[in-house]
Amino acid sequence: MARRPRYIATAAFLLIFAIFLIFNLRNSGEYPQTMFVAAMACKVRSGPGHEFDVVAMVSQHEKVIVLGMAEDENHRTWYKIDAKSLTNLSQDADTRECYIRSDLLVINEDNIE
Repeated sequence: MARRPRYIATAAFLLIFAIFLIFNLRNSGEYPQTMFVAAMACKVRSGPGHEFDVVAMVSQHEKVIVLGMAEDENHRTWYKIDAKSLTNLSQDADTRECYIRSDLLVINEDNIE
């Protein structure tokens, strides 16, 4: 009988973990997706990496449309942003593609501190 509570606790943990995974996987791969800027201010670049030109700046709580993901040579994840969703895009920059580091955006605006 002493094993029964352990099985119940393990089953409850696995169920909660499965729900967590389903929620995160469901929200991570659907594009286009609306996201919000979490940092006070951050740079939008013309490619997925710090070596690309800055084409815009975005502020905290600003809404952007994410079109997909890319990875730079250092294995950092970047989000490809719809240029039309940016309010202050540089007029002289090549605006065919816009990228922002993935750690600077959140799905839910309520998660911004």
